[in-house]
Amino acid sequence: MFNNVFFEEVIKTTTAELEADNIPQKVLFETAYADAVQIPHCTGQQGCVRIDLLPNKDYKQSVLDYLTTAVAELLAKGYQQKDIAILVRSKGVIQDIADTFVRRFGNDVSIVSDEAFRLDASLAVNVLIDALHLLTHPDDNCARGRLIINYQQKVLGKTITDSQLLVVASVKEKGNQAKEELQRLRNEAQLHHLNSLLPAEYVSQREYLIQMPVMDLVDKLFSLFQLNRLDGQSAYLCTFYDTLSEYLNDHPADIDDFLKEWSDNLSGKTIQSDEIEGIRLITIHKSKGLEFDNVLIPFCDWELEKTTTIWCETKDKEEPFNAIPVVPVDFSKTSMTGTVYESDYRQEHFQNTVDNMNLLYVAFTRAAKNLFITGKRMSASTLKKRMDNETTVNRSQAIELSLENIAARLSGSIYTADNADEPIHFEYGSLSPVETAGMSKETDGNPFTSPIHTLPIRIETFPHVVSFRQSNKSRDFVKGYEDNLGERNRYIQMGNILHQLFSTIYTEADIESKLNELEQEGIVYNDEITSSELRHRIEVAMQSVQVKDWFSPKWQLFNECTILQYDKETDETTEHRPDRVMTDGNEMIIVDFKFGKPREEYKEQVRRYISLLICMGYQNVSGYLWYVMQNEIVKVNQ
Repeated sequence: MFNNVFFEEVIKTTTAELEADNIPQKVLFETAYADAVQIPHCTGQQGCVRIDLLPNKDYKQSVLDYLTTAVAELLAKGYQQKDIAILVRSKGVIQDIADTFVRRFGNDVSIVSDEAFRLDASLAVNVLIDALHLLTHPDDNCARGRLIINYQQKVLGKTITDSQLLVVASVKEKGNQAKEELQRLRNEAQLHHLNSLLPAEYVSQREYLIQMPVMDLVDKLFSLFQLNRLDGQSAYLCTFYDTLSEYLNDHPADIDDFLKEWSDNLSGKTIQSDEIEGIRLITIHKSKGLEFDNVLIPFCDWELEKTTTIWCETKDKEEPFNAIPVVPVDFSKTSMTGTVYESDYRQEHFQNTVDNMNLLYVAFTRAAKNLFITGKRMSASTLKKRMDNETTVNRSQAIELSLENIAARLSGSIYTADNADEPIHFEYGSLSPVETAGMSKETDGNPFTSPIHTLPIRIETFPHVVSFRQSNKSRDFVKGYEDNLGERNRYIQMGNILHQLFSTIYTEADIESKLNELEQEGIVYNDEITSSELRHRIEVAMQSVQVKDWFSPKWQLFNECTILQYDKETDETTEHRPDRVMTDGNEMIIVDFKFGKPREEYKEQVRRYISLLICMGYQNVSGYLWYVMQNEIVKVNQ
């Protein structure tokens, strides 16, 4: 209710300013926000809105005092710290707010910034990253030291100092030992001591671990370092696993490459979680899409337009102002109005107005229950100018100009603005204890209006009990052609590439372009398959007269098109996909490419394709199996 009335009045005030400034887009501005209406899903006037506009004297300290008083009141009403968010326009005031909270609340209240929700703020994730790094850089004792401290002190919870963990008794010199030998012994003793503080399997099985698939390796490290002992890490770990999975989908599974990408970009990813207890202190931009029971917006007096440089196009300007395509102009109303750049000022001013209104809308609509705003009150002389529709210069001025009308429209609201040297106070609703402050939810089965309940989720890993065993069919597929394991792999890979090529080209003329595409994608140029060997295989295959005919332009082609078969009895649909179906208008030919030994089930598969096409109404249908590697063609009779 409040937000609807508030923005109607603020937009009305802002539109009048645009009209006074002769901004032609003022109608567009008014129309754009005409339907910006919130529809409440609850009844009653539960919740509270307070707006305090403070005089200029001691303004900064007064805002901080109002802020801490409001937080203390919310905590006294039973709200948890994580239910409270402080939104600011810029980061410049964050340190002042944090220092004020330390002085007022000490350790009883925690301030949580965006940094706490980054992946690299997670203890569990940092342990995994350091463990991965140490596997590939075993000489990095800095990483080893960090890993030991986190593991021993924070994971295992041992009350032991850094010095006790990392410092080992010095090796005493014996006789006439050379300095190099003595240093070597000391290094070995230090390394042995440090490694003894890490999981034994992590140290002894390094070579085995480093050869594991990266995702399996991370699971193993999670188990070895007992990260399941840590509380409040599940959201970080889930996001980390998702991030790693997304990376591996698009990149080689190299540990160092992942760690570099982690350092450059991935570590800054943030999570959405309420596992961290503390008052959120974030910018308005970062709050977009979030919701909090209680939102406080201090210093709601940010500048609406800054004196900066804008670049103006000159193609429509008169001479000599069009001598160059664009010119830099200091942006301000006084310097640009009445010049050839006045239209540029109007356009920029309109964009600034829209951006600032959007920002205010985001800030005010983050609160689910209670909203507290503090800003700066205008002096009497400034207020007189603004009442004449002179352009407002900060956010508080537009609020002050609209506040009296807002109070008049909201029954039961409080509005006091007596002395120009005293704060303006507006209040609507009441601040109820947390037990009764919740909005009533209709039990209508709508998941979007149901109460939100946080469920604790813990990440667990389990040993891999399944190992790979080759099936008989798989063994028969390559048996008799290649005996060496490397040769088997090459044979299978060659078949895969040829299948991809023949199933995607239309005619023989398409072969070269498809090969170039495979080369550019890196599929051909590797240690297994060479371009010359692949071309030789294709040349041999295309020597067959029948194959050349299949890949001639005379056919209309249906490459790997899906045939849908519906079973009335089971009410199920089955998909069938032949490799190549073609017709010249008189006959229909089906060709399936095979790369292993001939098998009877292959013929049954082609017969099924033939039956399906006949059922679809096609006549004169024939099917073939093409064993590409043997260059053998088998006609399949129905």
